[in-house]
Amino acid sequence: MAIAERLNELVIEITGGNGKRFAEKTGINQTTFHNYLKGRLPKADALGSICKTYKVNLNWLVIGLGPKYITEQKNSGRKYISLL
Repeated sequence: MAIAERLNELVIEITGGNGKRFAEKTGINQTTFHNYLKGRLPKADALGSICKTYKVNLNWLVIGLGPKYITEQKNSGRKYISLL
């Protein structure tokens, strides 16, 4: 599965298929994001914005490995990131 396919999966899951809304929330230009959905490779800053906004695991988004989402857990005042 390519990055574009995983992005399409996220758009459907998170916004019910609304790519415009998905892109706006990340700060990515709508046309640029549409190109990503059609197979153009996203730049690192766009990938970072998607992962930060939607708590997506970068490894999953780029190469398809690991869990789709990350979660933060607090324990004894320390912050942990759990890959669920």
